[in-house]
Amino acid sequence: MKMTMRQFCESPDFARPYLDHDKNGELYTDVGWALIDAADGIRPTLDDKRSLAIFGCAPDKMPCPGKPRRTAVFGLGRGAGKTSRLLAVKCVHAAWTTDLSTISPDDEAVGLLIGPKMKHARQAFKFVVGVIRRSPILSAAVARDERGRMMASKERITLKRPDGRLVRIEIAA
Repeated sequence: MKMTMRQFCESPDFARPYLDHDKNGELYTDVGWALIDAADGIRPTLDDKRSLAIFGCAPDKMPCPGKPRRTAVFGLGRGAGKTSRLLAVKCVHAAWTTDLSTISPDDEAVGLLIGPKMKHARQAFKFVVGVIRRSPILSAAVARDERGRMMASKERITLKRPDGRLVRIEIAA
């Protein structure tokens, strides 16, 4: 399923219920959207001065428009939402949308959340579970084993995508 991170965030079927649980309509600031768009290979709509301060260049000087970035580096303060509003949402977005054509049909793709300690990884995982639980589509997509039990625990959850592929999100230190 092809979907940008912005589309995933704005969709009431995916991340919007998690991001806008108070229903105030504010998902991200203009800078938050600029970071998300840049990671998707879309030129941010910030003015030159703000773009220079955030990205180190004007929007028209951003490298490789149209090509999503595999790495994003954010220098944000404590409590700014790096884990809850960016990492967790991106983790679920990637699990749901990444092209798995290079992985054998018998193999299960894994999205690994790594923290410096297990307590950090567990906290990030709680946000991932929050994204999944608040989404009508994702909550219905939690895979079930042969006995009909949800494939979910405190350290891993498996989604069954529309293409029938399984993707497990799990944690490690």
